Amino acid sequence: MKFLSSFLHIANKSTNYEFKFDPATLGQSLEIMLQGMLGIFIAIGMIMLVIYIFGLFTKNKKK
Repeated sequence: MKFLSSFLHIANKSTNYEFKFDPATLGQSLEIMLQGMLGIFIAIGMIMLVIYIFGLFTKNKKK
Protein backbone atom coordinates (compact mmCIF):
# COMPACT_ATOMS: atom_id res chain seq x y z
CA MET A 1 0.00 0.00 0.00
CA LYS A 2 2.91 2.31 0.73
CA PHE A 3 4.22 1.78 -2.80
CA LEU A 4 0.87 2.77 -4.29
CA SER A 5 0.59 5.93 -2.23
CA SER A 6 4.17 6.95 -3.05
CA PHE A 7 3.55 6.23 -6.74
CA LEU A 8 0.40 8.36 -6.76
CA HIS A 9 2.26 11.13 -4.98
CA ILE A 10 4.99 11.11 -7.66
CA ALA A 11 2.40 10.97 -10.45
CA ASN A 12 0.52 13.94 -9.02
CA LYS A 13 3.70 16.01 -8.87
CA SER A 14 4.69 15.29 -12.47
CA THR A 15 1.34 16.20 -14.01
CA ASN A 16 -0.51 19.43 -13.61
CA TYR A 17 -4.04 19.11 -14.95
CA GLU A 18 -6.52 21.90 -14.66
CA PHE A 19 -10.10 21.18 -15.63
CA LYS A 20 -12.07 24.22 -16.65
CA PHE A 21 -15.37 24.66 -18.42
CA ASP A 22 -14.86 26.63 -21.60
CA PRO A 23 -17.93 27.15 -23.80
CA ALA A 24 -15.68 27.75 -26.81
CA THR A 25 -14.59 24.09 -26.81
CA LEU A 26 -18.09 22.65 -26.40
CA GLY A 27 -18.39 21.87 -30.13
CA GLN A 28 -15.09 19.99 -30.15
CA SER A 29 -16.06 18.07 -27.03
CA LEU A 30 -19.41 17.04 -28.49
CA GLU A 31 -17.72 15.93 -31.72
CA ILE A 32 -15.27 13.72 -29.81
CA MET A 33 -18.12 12.30 -27.73
CA LEU A 34 -20.14 11.58 -30.89
CA GLN A 35 -17.21 9.73 -32.44
CA GLY A 36 -16.83 7.63 -29.32
CA MET A 37 -20.53 6.79 -29.19
CA LEU A 38 -20.55 5.86 -32.88
CA GLY A 39 -17.58 3.60 -32.27
CA ILE A 40 -19.38 1.88 -29.42
CA PHE A 41 -22.53 1.36 -31.48
CA ILE A 42 -20.52 0.02 -34.43
CA ALA A 43 -18.68 -2.41 -32.14
CA ILE A 44 -21.97 -3.60 -30.58
CA GLY A 45 -23.47 -4.00 -34.06
CA MET A 46 -20.49 -6.05 -35.23
CA ILE A 47 -20.76 -8.32 -32.18
CA MET A 48 -24.48 -8.79 -32.82
CA LEU A 49 -23.80 -9.59 -36.49
CA VAL A 50 -21.14 -12.17 -35.63
CA ILE A 51 -23.44 -13.84 -33.09
CA TYR A 52 -26.25 -13.91 -35.68
CA ILE A 53 -23.96 -15.50 -38.28
CA PHE A 54 -22.75 -18.08 -35.76
CA GLY A 55 -26.38 -18.87 -35.01
CA LEU A 56 -27.08 -19.49 -38.69
CA PHE A 57 -24.22 -21.95 -38.96
CA THR A 58 -25.02 -23.84 -35.78
CA LYS A 59 -28.78 -24.08 -36.26
CA ASN A 60 -30.15 -27.62 -35.93
CA LYS A 61 -31.83 -28.56 -39.17
CA LYS A 62 -34.92 -30.73 -38.81
CA LYS A 63 -35.58 -33.31 -41.51
